[in-house]
Amino acid sequence: MRFLSALLSLILVVSIVALAAVVLFLTDEPALERATVFSPEQIERAKNLLRRHDPRKSVTGEPVRTLRLSEEELDLALNYLVSRFGPGSSRASLDEDGLAIEASIALPPNPFGRFVNLEGHLRARDGALVPEGIRVGQVPLPDWITTWLFAQAQTYLSQREDYRVIADSVRSVNLSGTDVRVEYAWTADFPDRLRNAALTSEDRARLKAYQLRLAELSRATGTPKAVPLPDVLIPLMRLAAERSVDGGAHLENRALLIVLALQMGGRDIARFIPEAKEWVRPARTRITLAGRADLAQHFVISAALAALGGGPLADAIGVHKEVGDARSGSGFSFKDFAANRAGTAFGRKASDAGGGAASLQQSVIAGVVANDLLPAMANLPEFMPYAEFARRYGGVGAPAYMRTVEDIDRRVEALSLYE
Repeated sequence: MRFLSALLSLILVVSIVALAAVVLFLTDEPALERATVFSPEQIERAKNLLRRHDPRKSVTGEPVRTLRLSEEELDLALNYLVSRFGPGSSRASLDEDGLAIEASIALPPNPFGRFVNLEGHLRARDGALVPEGIRVGQVPLPDWITTWLFAQAQTYLSQREDYRVIADSVRSVNLSGTDVRVEYAWTADFPDRLRNAALTSEDRARLKAYQLRLAELSRATGTPKAVPLPDVLIPLMRLAAERSVDGGAHLENRALLIVLALQMGGRDIARFIPEAKEWVRPARTRITLAGRADLAQHFVISAALAALGGGPLADAIGVHKEVGDARSGSGFSFKDFAANRAGTAFGRKASDAGGGAASLQQSVIAGVVANDLLPAMANLPEFMPYAEFARRYGGVGAPAYMRTVEDIDRRVEALSLYE
């Protein structure tokens, strides 16, 4: 009897301690709220960085190379990655103690709290990053616990091929007061391993299904001067709904948009999936939206980028392209910009595993026209050379520019398809 009483008392004490720990760890309010916002200049720097470190241009057996990321670039990249895993944000800064990190991460619904707030440091030691001074909510964790948890996380991640591909290439990570230096060496099989890790056999099967359906559609229409995007999107979405009866609507929608974006962007899918050389290819067809091929292209490519988890990135790439057009191309176009924003909204809903993806399928299958996909754009200026754009709107981020952006966003949000 004494043993049973002692056991019950122990269980009660452990339960109270565990509950107290959970309450101290979790909160209903995030300590940090930051939107991920990319500027055209940051997109250009990222493109240059990718060009310099493109593994396809590497030479087998070449010496170790060094990738340098500034504090700003690292902070932006980490905040973007955190936001991709769900609602949440982070901040990273370099100081004399190493890399200081703060993060607020949203949790699934539970009775204890909606967010977990983290803060602490990562220090470079023997070419690797080591966590120190980690605090979870109101609770500071002993370093031996954080070291153990860090090791467990690495063990878990090492089961993923995409993590192993990167880990096998990285030789060391070092911090300074101004940047992070990653030393790496591409192996001969790096591109193939990364491609195989990024696309599972199920992903490839999905892409092949939409490639085949798009090829059937393009050949069924013959060679008309133009095909409206809804005439292509509706049958593709019908196939997506048929293939996702048992779930996975967001995965089907994502594959659909990737295939359509590659086709409309003039990119060969075989560049990313070598076996696609044997797949049936769609005929070259001019696909339009509101009577314009450029609007259809802006819409679909932005939708695909957003569906891949890059909503802020899709928006920034759209702005980057418009600024480039204003400087040396057809001029800055707020109509193209609106098509980008609408495409981003479409892609976000298309990839919403919480029900939005399946709902969008049914809405599209029921029938859509250009006005369902795009906001009203009649009064939006376009074809502005950069000097005129700067004179009228002050440049990207200026008050007049932001008022127009906010107006476009309101128009997109008013479309019932994206509710």
